[in-house]
Amino acid sequence: MKSSLTAKELIASPNNALAANHIPAELALIESRIGELNRVMRSIRVIRKGGVIFIDYLPGRGTRITVNGKEKDTIKGEEFFQALLRIWIGRKPVDGRLRDSMLGGAPRSISSSVKGSLWRASASQPGARRPPRARYMFG
Repeated sequence: MKSSLTAKELIASPNNALAANHIPAELALIESRIGELNRVMRSIRVIRKGGVIFIDYLPGRGTRITVNGKEKDTIKGEEFFQALLRIWIGRKPVDGRLRDSMLGGAPRSISSSVKGSLWRASASQPGARRPPRARYMFG
């Protein structure tokens, strides 16, 4: 297993997953926000094994990206967060077993390495004070 991921890999993985789950017209509507996500991933440069990227949706604010406990950016628009969710629960998710588990399907073991993607997620249930959150870990 790799000991680090480069910005190029951090950009390619979500972009490929977004393209697999959206038609070009849908992507065109969020193109500037995808550019913001790419800028954030580029600013990370390298994430080492054990690094954590949190992506939270904050109602009224947008999609917050936190890397190793440091807030990097908040990307406006609920539609952008919904587009990101399709990476895991869309018609071509990065891991169908994860999608089924997240959507309440029969409990299944989730592989520690998702084939074909750098993205793994564990979703927490939104509480009264806690927004939906996805946690992305490398390593």
